Amino acid sequence: MAQTLVGRQKLRLPLGRWRAFQRSSGSGSLSLPHAHRCPARRQQRGGGFGRRLPRVKRILEDASARPQTARDAGTPLAIADGALGFWTALRDIYPEAEEQRCWVHKIANVLDKLPKRLQPRAKSHLHEIMRAEGRQAALEELTRFQDEYEVKYPKAVDCLTKDIDTLFTFMDYPAAHWLHLRTTNAIESTFATVKARTRTTKGAGSRDAGLAMAFKLLTQAERRWRRVNSPHLVALVAAGVKFPDGETRILPNLPSDSVVNLQVDVALEPAIHNI
Repeated sequence: MAQTLVGRQKLRLPLGRWRAFQRSSGSGSLSLPHAHRCPARRQQRGGGFGRRLPRVKRILEDASARPQTARDAGTPLAIADGALGFWTALRDIYPEAEEQRCWVHKIANVLDKLPKRLQPRAKSHLHEIMRAEGRQAALEELTRFQDEYEVKYPKAVDCLTKDIDTLFTFMDYPAAHWLHLRTTNAIESTFATVKARTRTTKGAGSRDAGLAMAFKLLTQAERRWRRVNSPHLVALVAAGVKFPDGETRILPNLPSDSVVNLQVDVALEPAIHNI
């Protein structure tokens, strides 16, 4: 804060980002027209969370109303970072959706709470948790991480463990799909194309011009997309089949010379025959 005298009256000015001043009516003092943007007021209003929620909710409502959405294909899985607006809107529109926290964002948040000299070692340990062969192995690695860092760096451990229920949801899907499901890299790489262009042009000019430019950039970016690993398993995932720890074997091991009639769920039979 800095103080100055204007018209023999004391004026307090917040030092930081410059704001234009205006003269108050009926007085010789100056006031800040954008005082509602100060950090204290912004924190009281939820840091912009209330303003983002309606926009995210409209996007999800529009996606839900379209034909052949994730809702029609089975229980949807949502992957995102810690944005509160997205998760709140998702639970309103898709209450049955499963949640998966992005590991890239989570690792970055945890490392931010550790000193730089420990970050390379901690990052390697976090990768061991993320790339574990199964849920039990991942929990064992997480326990070792907790034992090593909790005493001196409790904030880093708390950042990791507070979302433990949504960090390993991807392990209920085929192991071949884990690469696509545990992070938001698939969409982040596409958005990076749009961000790079808008940063170069220093803005889009108008809302319509921005939408048109983003649409054309995304249509160009989708030419480099590829299919998910083991695409033949997508039909089973859509049919509701669960793959504990990524196991893709849904039939028991039988001798090669045995003849057994296995009971198959009627709902899963079309998906199995389409593999």
